[in-house]
Amino acid sequence: MNASKIFLVILIFGIILQTIQAKIIVVYPDNDLNAILNNTTGGDTVLIKPGTYKCISLSNKKYSEESPLFVRAFDPETVYVSGNTISKGISLEIKSCSYVIIQGLNFLNSMWGIYVKSSDHIIIKNNEIYNTGQEGIHIGRSSHYVDILGNKIHNMLIY
Repeated sequence: MNASKIFLVILIFGIILQTIQAKIIVVYPDNDLNAILNNTTGGDTVLIKPGTYKCISLSNKKYSEESPLFVRAFDPETVYVSGNTISKGISLEIKSCSYVIIQGLNFLNSMWGIYVKSSDHIIIKNNEIYNTGQEGIHIGRSSHYVDILGNKIHNMLIY
C-alpha cells in the first residue's frame, strides 16, 4: 500500500472511532447534572429532560472543533437552571472551557444568568435568561469567540 492509502485508512478508522466514542446522554431531574457534564468527552450530546436543576459549573473542559460538547433541552422551554437568590451566584458558569454549545435552556434566580470566564469557542443559543440581579449573560476574563444567538433576556438588574 502506498502512503496515501495508509493515511486514508487511518483517517477513516479515526473518524469511526470518534463517532463510536461520542455518546448521547439523557439527564433527568433527579440526576446530578453537574457531575454528568463534568464527566463528558468530546462529541457528547447531553439532552436534559424537563424539570428544574441546580446551578451548573463547567470547568476546565477542553473539547475540539470536530468534537464539541452539545448541551440542550430535550424539549425547548421546559428545562430550568435556577440559582437560590438574585443577590449572588451564577445559574451557568463556564470557566476555562473550549467548544461548548448550550441551547434551549432557561436560566433564572441568580446574580448572573450565564457567566463565561477564560473560555473560547462557546455558543449560547436560543436560551431564556431572566430574574437576575445583574447581567443576563456576562462574558469576561479573556474569553473569545463566544457567540450569543437568539436568546431572550429580560427582568434583569433587579438586585
